[in-house]
Amino acid sequence: KHAFINSQPEWTGNYTSAGVVSINFDVQNTGTKDLSLRIGLQSNNNSRWAVTSVPVVISAGTAWTNVSFNIDEASMFSAGNPAEMVSDILTDVTIIKIFSNDGTISPEYQGDSEVLFSDYDNITASSSLSVTDFIPTGEFTISPNPSRNKLNVKLSSYNESLKLEVFDVLGKKIHMGKVTNLETTVNVSNWKSGVYLVRISNDNVSQTKRFIKL
Repeated sequence: KHAFINSQPEWTGNYTSAGVVSINFDVQNTGTKDLSLRIGLQSNNNSRWAVTSVPVVISAGTAWTNVSFNIDEASMFSAGNPAEMVSDILTDVTIIKIFSNDGTISPEYQGDSEVLFSDYDNITASSSLSVTDFIPTGEFTISPNPSRNKLNVKLSSYNESLKLEVFDVLGKKIHMGKVTNLETTVNVSNWKSGVYLVRISNDNVSQTKRFIKL
């Protein structure tokens, strides 16, 4: 079956409380047949899935392109036996799957059994945390970005009430600390590779930047 499956902890859990609104990635089709890509989310009840209703068609020979799938009740249907409400599945995700199914394959959460070729990169989830509606607290910079071992956060001005928080793509907080001077260094060597959101905030305002861990 043509499918990319991930059950790592950073992709499981309650998508609703994490504010996940879409899943995005880069894909290329190196084969001679079209792909009809969908996202499938499996709940803890094994064969019960929430599947995106409309496939994104990637024509044969398509070079790298970015695609996005909305993750909500209006954009997904429930598949599996017995069926479970999409809203319930989104609160208890155990597996995420990217697969090709043009709607003629049963069950609907299975990938095409034909020989297909594709590559995927930069798979991320967009959440309410990534919406750039924050009020700046004063510009800050992060470097190096991307980075393997450390993250330097440099402020343009210092306020002792500021705190530093880092979230993964699902909105899970993986680091929190006080900002004690104009420049703070965080050891990221043990973090998983991927995209993170770095937030500086106080009780009233906050500002967020995107960080990539190699």
